[in-house]
Amino acid sequence: MRDLRLERGISLATLRKAGGLTPSQMSSAERGRVSVTIGTLAAVAKALGVPPFVLLAFPENDAFAAVLEEIRQAYSGDLRRAAEVIASRLAGHEDDVSVPPRHD
Repeated sequence: MRDLRLERGISLATLRKAGGLTPSQMSSAERGRVSVTIGTLAAVAKALGVPPFVLLAFPENDAFAAVLEEIRQAYSGDLRRAAEVIASRLAGHEDDVSVPPRHD
């Protein structure tokens, strides 16, 4: 959650207001130290511009989540752009899209 927030230039205060949390609760939620409601998760995800399931993905524990994290990083957090590129490629329009360079 913190990486997504920082990538988007969103302050902790803005995100906590979107989720209806206190500053302490938001900080703890970012560090994974407290549980939040599905409603809060959905509101925070909306403020971050991602589907809620992205906030539930833990790359260190799940191969699918690791792939999502790799895509997120490759596109500098622009998941909409990543989705456009993938959709275009799946439709066979590989020449119509550019893929960002890897930053290994």
